[in-house]
Order: sequence, then C-alpha cells, then structure tokens
Amino acid sequence: MTTPPGDQPYDPNQPPPGQVPPPPPGGGGYTTPPQPGGYEQQPGGYPPPGPPAQGGSNANVLGITALVLGILSIILSFCCVGLVLGPAAIVTGFLGMRKADEPGGQVGGRGIAMAGLICGAVGLIISLILTIIAVTAGNWNWNYSTS
Repeated sequence: MTTPPGDQPYDPNQPPPGQVPPPPPGGGGYTTPPQPGGYEQQPGGYPPPGPPAQGGSNANVLGITALVLGILSIILSFCCVGLVLGPAAIVTGFLGMRKADEPGGQVGGRGIAMAGLICGAVGLIISLILTIIAVTAGNWNWNYSTS
C-alpha cells in the first residue's frame, strides 16, 4: 500500500517545510573563486551600481506645450476659445520645431512640435468657421438686454 504524496512519513533528517537543507559536510566540493583585485562580491551576484543619472532633461517643452494647446484649441473651438489657443499653439509649435532643429542640440521632439502646430491650426480654423457661421446666422447677440 502506498501513501498519498501529502501524507509522507516524517523524516527527522529533513529540514522543516520552507527551509533550505544545510550543505553537506566539507563544503560540497564547490567553492567560489576569490575575486580579482580585492573586490568583494555584491550580495546576490549583481554588479555594482552605476554612476548617478544626470540632472538635465532633453524633452522639448515647447513642443509638448504646443501639442497640449493644439488639442485644447480643437476641443474648445466650439466655445470660441480656439481663437486664442490656436495661434498660441501655432507659435509655440514653430518655436519648438526651431529648437529641435538647432545644430548640436540634444533636444528632440520635432514631431510633437509639428503635431501641436497642426492641431493649433485645425482648432483655429474650426473656431473661425464656427464664429463666421454664428455671426452670419444672426445668433450672435451684440446688444444683450433683458427687456
């Protein structure tokens, strides 16, 4: 008769569950070689940490700003806010593209700046079209009065 795997009899030579058995007497025949140059090994065998990261950032802030302004100009073009945010996105997108094109510059993000410029132009055009439609349709109330 065999016993199920979970009901094995207790062996006093085995460690309790969850613990690693001790090494055999005599070191088991394998020892780690000494480290060259007097370096001691890091715990876990990991290499030593590298130098700290530099504090500079190479993000094109003007390009990111242009993209945010351009997206907001499209979303808010129905409130005529695109008339203000659109040109702001166009200008910051143009400046961001110039910054990305500087020789020797480590700043990228020309595509983000161009996307912001394009979104700003689209938001401005939508705002202009909707403003012209509102004015010509007579829905624009120039003289607000309560009477």
